Amino acid sequence: MQKFSELPYTRPDIAAAVEEYKRYSEAFKAAKTFEEAKKVFLDAEKLDTHLSTIASLCSIRNTMNTTDEFYEAEMAYRNENLPNLIPAEKAMKEDDREHVAPSMCYAYAALTEGAPFIMGAPNTTVDIPAMWELAEKTKMPISGKDFKTGQTLVKSGFAPIIGTRCLGLSGWFSTNILGNRDGLVLDEPANFHTKEVSKLSTLETILKPDVQPDLYGHGNDEDTQYYHKVRINYYPPRNDNKEGWDNIDIFGWMGY
Repeated sequence: MQKFSELPYTRPDIAAAVEEYKRYSEAFKAAKTFEEAKKVFLDAEKLDTHLSTIASLCSIRNTMNTTDEFYEAEMAYRNENLPNLIPAEKAMKEDDREHVAPSMCYAYAALTEGAPFIMGAPNTTVDIPAMWELAEKTKMPISGKDFKTGQTLVKSGFAPIIGTRCLGLSGWFSTNILGNRDGLVLDEPANFHTKEVSKLSTLETILKPDVQPDLYGHGNDEDTQYYHKVRINYYPPRNDNKEGWDNIDIFGWMGY
């Protein structure tokens, strides 16, 4: 089981990613059947998920330690290479879906109509210079990275209780089932990775194995680490109704 701190980070090649998106766009337009189009769509989603995961890793680690020169430089690289306002506007008018995510269109529409915009998912919709510039231009606030209203909220609420009470943690298993398009996309392991990074980091930032190794693990020894598993499964009968549950195994004084 890989911990959040052990997840690898590599600077993304944005120029190469742009070319890849172009190839996906051409393949999608040329698809003759639904199955062909679906495959191209899911392949493109994997690339998008990879880039979003890298962006989340960079952002979270930079936020956790703003004196880390490496991630300061990575954030600067990200901001420098993301599109500015004019190309973003042009891309949306040309229906350039390979570079502009639907959530960016919602943000753009809200700001241009004079409404604030809060991002409720763990992606980079408002983390680009284009949105910062538009927010300043319209005098509208933008905020948010993830509402954390589901599993993350549960973990954020219960983990401090476990830590404060000095209860040991053997394992934490979380699962969700949902049947809409989000469920279909997240059922692909590669697409789920961004969500997984966000959810796995929650416990690691609250429970400190290095401070209380007897309760939460000894360094990198996997045999003594608590087991943390997160799953999201596509289940069509649920439609838009999301269902989730958590199983938490704890121990107290003298292992009881």
